[in-house]
Amino acid sequence: MIVSRAVSRALLGHAVGIDPFRIFILGAGFSKPAGYPLANELWPMVSERAKSLTGRASKLQDDVRAYLEYRRNCDGVDFTEDDIDF
Repeated sequence: MIVSRAVSRALLGHAVGIDPFRIFILGAGFSKPAGYPLANELWPMVSERAKSLTGRASKLQDDVRAYLEYRRNCDGVDFTEDDIDF
């Protein structure tokens, strides 16, 4: 996340001789305390929603099938969409 000068000043204050620009790098799980799901909790919801989509919106399902086939061909791993774990 890149923070603008105005936001940086508002969040951190402005001190003489300190560059007011800041970059905050937020890791995985940062928003969990705010009630947002982690990827492994979100995936079942996204996957279920994608199953009902058609046309261009069904691209995710095509990509998941291609990934599962790739894993089967390359690694000999045979699993289903429900076995995908982030």
